[in-house]
Amino acid sequence: MNISRIGAMKISPTRRKTIRATTSGLAVALVLGLGAGCSKKPAADPDVLARVGSAEIRSGDLVKEAARLRKARKAVPDKSTLLREMVKHEALVQRARNAGLPEDPELKREISNLLIGALLERELTPRLEAVQVSAEELRAEYQAKLPQYTRNAKVRLALLQLQADAKMSETRRAELRERMGEALRKVTGELGAEGFGKLALDYSDEQSSRYRGGDLGWLDAGSAAPRWPRAVLDAGYALPKGHVSDVIETPEGFYLIAKTDFREGFATPFEQVEGSLRQGILTRKRRQLEEAFRQEAANLANVQINADAIERVETD
Repeated sequence: MNISRIGAMKISPTRRKTIRATTSGLAVALVLGLGAGCSKKPAADPDVLARVGSAEIRSGDLVKEAARLRKARKAVPDKSTLLREMVKHEALVQRARNAGLPEDPELKREISNLLIGALLERELTPRLEAVQVSAEELRAEYQAKLPQYTRNAKVRLALLQLQADAKMSETRRAELRERMGEALRKVTGELGAEGFGKLALDYSDEQSSRYRGGDLGWLDAGSAAPRWPRAVLDAGYALPKGHVSDVIETPEGFYLIAKTDFREGFATPFEQVEGSLRQGILTRKRRQLEEAFRQEAANLANVQINADAIERVETD
């Protein structure tokens, strides 16, 4: 029969110390008495090398243990020493069983995890390693994610604003119109990063930008911003770089807007993201495969759930 390997499983350091303490006396006794016990009472079956309680260690078990050690790149002792180690191992396993350890919840969980791990390694891992990503899948993924790989064109605008409202008299509106026209006449040359410069201090009520030459910062080309009228922004987007609009009148006031800079939009080339796309598709497909494998196991197990009984269970 095959010898159990429970003694080789991973156990927490605290539990391992407890098991070692309770079994050390037994191990010493086995080391001292094994030679005489096995040699004086040979088994009736010549293939039986030793009996440990109800278990038998056969010659085939010894051969398999030696092969296991070689596979693990561990030294293989002489046959007598190897048999002694196997007897000690089986003796400790039987003592653990007699102590009721197989029913310990934590140990049962660890053993089940070892079984699941071995099953996944044997049956699922080869399937996961066989997963491939086709060129068509990569291109389709790139197209689906193209918006996140695309940087919109950017526009930098500067603005002057003289505020008005619906209750303002036409005379007062005319004064503001003329004042903004005066600001336009003072604009010289193409405007750069400094925007309207000092003109913003004298001709703009827009507090957040007047101390920065009216600079509104970088905006996505064509985007809206609730703070400023859409007609004003659209006029700015449509300008050539460095140019200023005519006076724009809205119910909220009078504006000059300038396009001070511009950046072309671009999409990251497929070749630069192909690797990350492939890895993302592989990860997704492997997760789906693993979930399908687990569901397949549940289907084969003919799972039945008692919903009423679940309701009666208290876990808190």
